[in-house]
Amino acid sequence: ARAILHAERHAYAARRPLNLFVTIKFPSVSRSGDKPYDIFRKKFWANTKRRWDTMVKGARKHSPFDAIAVFENPATFSTRKRRHYGPLHVHWMIRWPFKKCERLNYFLRRQFQREFFVAQPGSIRMGRVRYGPRAAAYLAKGIDPPYAEHFKIDHEPQGPIAHRRIIISQS
Repeated sequence: ARAILHAERHAYAARRPLNLFVTIKFPSVSRSGDKPYDIFRKKFWANTKRRWDTMVKGARKHSPFDAIAVFENPATFSTRKRRHYGPLHVHWMIRWPFKKCERLNYFLRRQFQREFFVAQPGSIRMGRVRYGPRAAAYLAKGIDPPYAEHFKIDHEPQGPIAHRRIIISQS
């Protein structure tokens, strides 16, 4: 949680605020058989970073790719009051020009269809980040309850994750 909150503060202080909030819900089966974490990291994250680098070309050292991603697998209850986990999804805060968000949405949906057959209407959602610290606190909501109280975050258990829960860009 400290890393998420620090990364958001650093991006804001460097005058590079994270301004786009993307949520991707993963189906249980992919075409390649890879896990959603690997697909997200190798396909979605890497391709978006590559698009960013192409977009900023000569100013790459002054304008690095800034992003934070958090995986969640919250507990849900079925109609029979049985507890199960899912769907696995990722919340992703990135810095992206608003004029180019439609194009990014197109590329993310196309990548989703390549990996998971069909992109349902709610499988990828994009929204504007209006207040960065609150959005970062929302990303960090799955931390342990004592730490959530320390950082003044509303804690909600986010279920088991079999890989790294948080990915933060090096910039």
